[in-house]
Amino acid sequence: MIPQTELASPVRFLFFRGTHRVFPLAACHVAGWAGAFLLVPAVVGCGKQTGPRVQFVKGVVRLDGQPLEGANVSLTPKVGGTGLPAYGMTKAGGYYVLTSSRGGAVGAGAVAGDYLVTVKKMKVVSEADVGVLITRQEYERQKQENAGLKGFQPEAPVVPKAYGMAETSGLRVTVKQGRNTGPEFSFDLRPDFKGE
Repeated sequence: MIPQTELASPVRFLFFRGTHRVFPLAACHVAGWAGAFLLVPAVVGCGKQTGPRVQFVKGVVRLDGQPLEGANVSLTPKVGGTGLPAYGMTKAGGYYVLTSSRGGAVGAGAVAGDYLVTVKKMKVVSEADVGVLITRQEYERQKQENAGLKGFQPEAPVVPKAYGMAETSGLRVTVKQGRNTGPEFSFDLRPDFKGE
């Protein structure tokens, strides 16, 4: 039997049926929380990596010697390669960092492997740009094909189109284990480039 003084105390007790054991209710709460915290690592996965194993990649893109901001840089694995596609966008100063597709953390990098590189940047054009940045035929084709899209405006490449196709860009890189930031990840693009 529990003494009357214990029952009157602010600490509540938990009785288990079929036993003669009495536990302070506060102890049960502590034990419950402790058990919950012990289960969290099992549910979370003990910190195992969930996305692809990537290597940090950072470089710079220049067009005609000037840093190119707002360009899309894409890496496509060579045929039979082990990598995954990766992409990034150039920021101020022409710098980019890559993100691997299929679950890669933003800016974390690319899977090690050999890649073909493409660089694309488009600019919205108007009637005044016809003959300078875009041909009349291309301007009219884009307008006609997209006539049903509200607010559509034709675009012209800022970077020569050949850099935007893996087969013709002539740009190649090998992502290795560790940090990949050397000159092989910097691309100096020419405005008159026709493809390789």
